[in-house]
Amino acid sequence: AFATTQCMESINALRFKSLFSFSEQNLVDCDPQSNGCAGGSPFSAFMFISRTQNGQINLEDDYPYTGTDTNDCKFDPSKGYGRITGFMSVQAQSEEDLFKCVASVGPIAVCIDASLASFNSYSSGIYNDRQCSSTVLDHAVGCIGYGAEGGA
Repeated sequence: AFATTQCMESINALRFKSLFSFSEQNLVDCDPQSNGCAGGSPFSAFMFISRTQNGQINLEDDYPYTGTDTNDCKFDPSKGYGRITGFMSVQAQSEEDLFKCVASVGPIAVCIDASLASFNSYSSGIYNDRQCSSTVLDHAVGCIGYGAEGGA
């Protein structure tokens, strides 16, 4: 939910010069594929918002995060913000596709392996642990740019 709302917030801010805080709880409670607080797929979340909520999501102020899955969807279409008009999937393990998408669309949601102890001590910059799996993906994050840093 957090990676999905981060993408929507960032793209909205870039396009319309307004920053809104969108509701993660809206996805936790309403999207059956989000698996509540157990994590879910950004692709499924974008699909849910575009197909079920007319491309919109509630603001954090209107639908605050509680840290629990209530299984009680309180999405209010009269307070819907944002507008997903389309989304795409980047080819797995293709840095070139990721670069093109970030350059043309802006911030995107990506799935990574966050199971290693090194991830818990990550604080900034490029997270680069050679033991990371490219197939065991257990965490979604927002990718806001790309480049090299210290040889990584």
